[in-house]
Amino acid sequence: MSHQLSLNFLQLMAKAEVPIEDARWFHCIARRRGLLRERDVLRFRRIQSILADRICFG
Repeated sequence: MSHQLSLNFLQLMAKAEVPIEDARWFHCIARRRGLLRERDVLRFRRIQSILADRICFG
């Protein structure tokens, strides 16, 4: 993931009020390591769900 895209995604997560622990996990761990375990996938889906809810339903 490019640096600018990563910053944009972090800004989007902050605006959508994604919990800081999840945003930090995504930025520091998942972005570099990938989604290797089932619980990683579930956590990322939860982040996506929060983003979709906040973006679509304000």
